[in-house]
Amino acid sequence: MWSVRGIINLARRLLQLYQCVFVRSSKREPRQNRYLQRRCSEKRKTLILYSVSLYSLKETRFSRQKLRFMHLFHFAIIAVFAITVSACSSTYLVRCRDGYQLAVHDSLYFGTAKPDGVVSSQDWARFLEGTVTPLFPQGLTSSRASGQWRGPDGEIVREDSHVLQLLHPDDAPTEQAIRELIDMYESQFRQEAVLRVRSHTCVSF
Repeated sequence: MWSVRGIINLARRLLQLYQCVFVRSSKREPRQNRYLQRRCSEKRKTLILYSVSLYSLKETRFSRQKLRFMHLFHFAIIAVFAITVSACSSTYLVRCRDGYQLAVHDSLYFGTAKPDGVVSSQDWARFLEGTVTPLFPQGLTSSRASGQWRGPDGEIVREDSHVLQLLHPDDAPTEQAIRELIDMYESQFRQEAVLRVRSHTCVSF
């Protein structure tokens, strides 16, 4: 039954989850967030079980108007919970100390094998100078790498590649530039795909 005590307990659990996500995590350093994330996860599970148990109890004692009100209240609880969970996921990205700033670290892996040969060092140098540098004049890091993977036939395939590392703000123009860069490499050198690894990090210059 949706008693006054049940509603108060549900509101209290929501408040605890809010404090876990928005208040306590802001006072923690990145290395402490793993423990806090487990605590928040436990509180989210408890809230789900508690709200479901309240909703699943017999409602036959209530009038249709009261039932309608309870359904609307339950929907509001779910909406608040969904917003809180989405905020919780973004809270644990990265929190930078003083003197550092938040940035996106992109690692792009450009394969060199193509149907009629390989992408030579001269090809890559021209692509780096004529295509990559104009898109990212602020700076970049380019290095050689050797990778391998298991093909569909079970055989190990080995291929040299070029790794491009970029540090940039998390904004739409930079995202568009990276996508254009990948599309141009795939088109120019007839590549099936370019591996991209994206993460948030703290940087200091």
